[in-house]
Amino acid sequence: MTNRILVSRCKDILVRYGIDEQRSGSIKLPKNRTNEAVFILRELKQLTKSNDLSFKKEGSQGDGTGTSETSQIEGFNSQFMIDLTPTLIDLICSDSQEIRQNLKQILHFITKNYMNQ
Repeated sequence: MTNRILVSRCKDILVRYGIDEQRSGSIKLPKNRTNEAVFILRELKQLTKSNDLSFKKEGSQGDGTGTSETSQIEGFNSQFMIDLTPTLIDLICSDSQEIRQNLKQILHFITKNYMNQ
């Protein structure tokens, strides 16, 4: 339940940031708004890095069933990242270079690991 609330909050913040940035035109958003979006993207990047390590593991999780709490979490994370992709794509045209750099890394990971299945 907590994960779903956090996921929803992250998505809401990124969606609102994208909308506000479009509406602001040439006027930059306050630095704290950009920092908030950058923080979320950095955390998502960390999530993708931890998932990247798990993608390199092969075989079952050791219990003979091929499932475990870790694989369930990884499944949740992968579904979250796939669901979040349209929101991330909407931020590609951001004025913030830091946002664009983090997005690039996250989207490369999503393409490499989730779209080629």
